Amino acid sequence: MSEKTSNTIVNLDDDPDFNAILKVVLKREGYQLFSATTPEKFAQLVKELKPALCLIDLNLDIGQGAGFTFLQAMRNKMGLEIPIFIVSRRSSREDISRALELGANDFITKPIDDTFVIQKVNQYLKNPEIRLLPYFKISEKDWPCEVSFDLNIAEVSEFGITLIGPQFLSKGTYLELSGTFLKELTGKDQALKCTIHNSWINEENGRYMSFFEFDANDNSLLSNVRSYILANYEEAPNETKTE
Repeated sequence: MSEKTSNTIVNLDDDPDFNAILKVVLKREGYQLFSATTPEKFAQLVKELKPALCLIDLNLDIGQGAGFTFLQAMRNKMGLEIPIFIVSRRSSREDISRALELGANDFITKPIDDTFVIQKVNQYLKNPEIRLLPYFKISEKDWPCEVSFDLNIAEVSEFGITLIGPQFLSKGTYLELSGTFLKELTGKDQALKCTIHNSWINEENGRYMSFFEFDANDNSLLSNVRSYILANYEEAPNETKTE
């Protein structure tokens, strides 16, 4: 599907009552929902209908967290051809991070808020600026790769930095951060090297948040950070360049 013009949505959830409620919510906005209570039926509907969007619950009758496995299987087989939202009562940062790492486009927590669900769905299906990129599988060998992009710093403490941006940074992602603010914060000209500790979604604005800790053994860095925070605690950090 090169363009998301269909109003068809396919949902996998073993709760018939929830499926009925969701169908009513989406129908108000002109969407047609087809629900399945088993992975087999869901796969059949996806194949037959070629929906514009899929919704998957994480906990199914076949097992707690079975939705993770099904999500991964869909991405391995279909790539990014169809957007996939997770809709689940499981809402820990770990669950959200894992779902995004496996290829989910977004995460909606239960019980659902009608307006929030419609906003999320419209964002993908009615926004002409959003297009899915091609998906290519590569071997599991390590290939060196460098990517540069802009992030904003949401918060600084003596323990670490919280980043905010449109990109999801999975746990363990290695970054080299540079920028005027970071130079002032650390007192060093070179990039600040770090590894993401955890990531999550900011439910208020839908952007991705990530946190990393400072090196507890770098006494010089910690001293500069504390001094800067004490002297400039009312000033907001600037945009930083990430590689």
